[in-house]
Amino acid sequence: MEEFVVSDLCESKDIESVALLDGDGFVKAIKPNQEKYNHLMSQLGNSLNNSNEFESTTLITDKHIILVQKLVKNYTLIAFCLAKCNLGIIRHQISVATDRLNAYLKTSSS
Repeated sequence: MEEFVVSDLCESKDIESVALLDGDGFVKAIKPNQEKYNHLMSQLGNSLNNSNEFESTTLITDKHIILVQKLVKNYTLIAFCLAKCNLGIIRHQISVATDRLNAYLKTSSS
């Protein structure tokens, strides 16, 4: 299920990479599955997952907009978007993915 949601998000032309991290910061699903993204996503998850002060965070750089969404069971969804993306559409897609993943994670035993 996780892979399907991550793949669906990556179909957007403005999203470069998406990852789902577990509560320990390990990558559970990622698209595209490239070493540079695995390492970067894991670092981001570990840095941002230690705080209970946010549900979602947006980081803006010169080349990317990075959306970080906290999920149930301390999972984290991270999306790397192009800097010139339609952020409204992306946020909606992240919201739908969050609902799907939270419903799945609440019923799963992992």
